[in-house]
Amino acid sequence: MNLNWMKRQLPLPPAPALLVALAVVYALTGLGHDPWKSGDAIGTGIVSQMLRQEQWWIPTLAGEPFFEDGPLYYWVAAALAWISSPILELHDGARLASGAMMLTAMLLIRCAATEIYGRAEGDGTALALLGSLGLLVHSHENLSELGMIAAHALSLFAMVLARRRHLLAGVLLGLGWTGALLSKGSGAALIPVLTALAVVLLNREWRTRRYAASLAISTLTAAMLCGAWMAAAHARSPAALEAWIEFQANLLTVPGAAVIADYGVTLSWVAWPAWPIAWWTLWQWRRRLGEAAMAYPLAALFAAAAIVTMTPGNREVNALPLLLPLALLAGAGVPLLRRGAASALAWFGAMTFSFFGALVWLGWFAMMTGVPEQIQRNFAKLEPGHVPQLQWPGLAFALAFTLAWLFLLLRSERSVFRSITFWAAGVALLWGLIMNLWLDWIDYGRTYRPVALALKKALPPGARCIESRGLGEAQRAVFDYHVGVVTHRTEAGGRGRCPVLLVQAHPEDEDRTLGPGWKRIWEGNRPRDRERYRLYIRQP
Repeated sequence: MNLNWMKRQLPLPPAPALLVALAVVYALTGLGHDPWKSGDAIGTGIVSQMLRQEQWWIPTLAGEPFFEDGPLYYWVAAALAWISSPILELHDGARLASGAMMLTAMLLIRCAATEIYGRAEGDGTALALLGSLGLLVHSHENLSELGMIAAHALSLFAMVLARRRHLLAGVLLGLGWTGALLSKGSGAALIPVLTALAVVLLNREWRTRRYAASLAISTLTAAMLCGAWMAAAHARSPAALEAWIEFQANLLTVPGAAVIADYGVTLSWVAWPAWPIAWWTLWQWRRRLGEAAMAYPLAALFAAAAIVTMTPGNREVNALPLLLPLALLAGAGVPLLRRGAASALAWFGAMTFSFFGALVWLGWFAMMTGVPEQIQRNFAKLEPGHVPQLQWPGLAFALAFTLAWLFLLLRSERSVFRSITFWAAGVALLWGLIMNLWLDWIDYGRTYRPVALALKKALPPGARCIESRGLGEAQRAVFDYHVGVVTHRTEAGGRGRCPVLLVQAHPEDEDRTLGPGWKRIWEGNRPRDRERYRLYIRQP
C-alpha cells in the first residue's frame, strides 16, 4: 500500500476543495434533532404553520402573527422540508435551510474578500467566519438570522463588485437589501443600506457615477420585490401586514452606555477569534484607514454596530451581523500576523480543541461503559432517565473527525494561516464530536416531545378551546408542532374564554393564584427543568 500521501505537507491556506469540504461538513453536521428551545423551536413552529396552515406571507406562530421576522428564511426552510419529506421529519428537513444559508454566506463573504484583497485573504475570511464561536450552535438552528447573514454577505459582495460591474452589482445589492428585510425586518435591512452609503463617505473609489447607478438599480430592485411581497401580504391579511410594519417601525431604540457595554461583553466571545485579529489589522493599517481595503469593512462594521446596539435585548443572536465585517478584517489581517502571534493562536487552538475533544470522548466512553463511574453518574444526574444507546454511524463519523484533526495538526505546513485554520477546524471537530457522540443525550434533555405527548393524552376528550397563561413562544411552538395544541393566550386577551387552562409555572407556584373555579388534572416537565406545565379544567 502506498502511504506516501501521509508524508506530504498539507498546504495552508487549504486548497479550495478542502475548504469547501470543511464548510459543508461543519454546516450539515448536527442538523437532525428534535426542536430545541427557543429560537429553533420557534422557527420550526413557523415552518409548520406555513406547510400545514398555508400561512405564507406573514410568519405565524401557533395561530398568531409573529412580527419579529420576515418570511424569506421560512420559505426556503418550508421548501426544503417539503422536498425532503419522504426521508426526513419536517424539523430536520427545514433545518437544511440553515446549512444552505451558512454555506451561501461563507461563499459570498469569501468572494467579497477575494475581490478586494486576494485569494489568500478570502480563504482567511471564510475560516474566520466558520470559526466564530457565536455561530457554533445558532448556525444549526431554524433561525431567520441565518437568512439575514446570507443577505448581508450578498450585499457586501455586490458593493465591492460595483467597482467593475456596476449593473450586475446593482441588482445583487437590491436582492441583498430585500433578503435582509424579508429575513429579519427593518433593522436587518438598514445595515446593508447604511453600509452602502457610509462607504461613499469613507472612500472615493465609491464616489462615482457607476456606483450611483448601482445604488439606483438596487433601490428599484428592492422596491419592486418588497412591494410585491407587501401587496401579496395585504391581499391575504391587511391587518397582519399593518401590525408587522408598525412593529418593525418601532423596533429600534437609542442605547445607553450600559447596553453598549453589555454588547461588548457578548461580542468578546461571539466574535472570537475574529475580533483580536481584526484589531491587529486595523493597527497595521492605522495610517491607511481611508483606503478601499479598510474603508469597505469599516463602513460595514460601523453600520452593523449602530443597528445592533439599538436592537433591544442583549442576546448573542443580535450580535451576529457584526461577524461578517469582523471576518473581513480578520481575513485581511491573517497574512500580516507576526509569526509569534500566529504560532500562539495556532497552539492555543490546537491545545484547546484537543483537550475538549478528548473530554467529549471521555464522556461518551463513561456513558457507554460506566467507567469512570463518577463521570457516568454526572451524566445520569443531569439527564435522569436517559438510557445511552450505541450509535455506530455516529461513532464512525466521530472517529473520522478525530483522525482528520490529528492529520491537520501533524501534517500541515508551518504558515501564519495555521492560526485561523486550526481554530476553524477545531470548532468543526468539537461540534462534530458532540453531535455524533452526545446528541442522543442532549436531545433527551432538550426535546419537548414527551411533554407534549403527555399533555395531549391528559386533555379532556373533545377539548377544542384551551386557554394559556405564561406560556413562552418556544413552548407554544412545540406544543402546536408536536401535538397540534394551540392555545388562546390570556396575554393576548384570551382570559375566561375556554374551559381548559394550560399554565407554565414553577414548582413553588400555588394553584390558588389562578382564582376560584380551576381544578388541576395534570402536571409535566422535562427531566431537569424547573418549568412546570399544569393543565386545569373549569369546574361548574
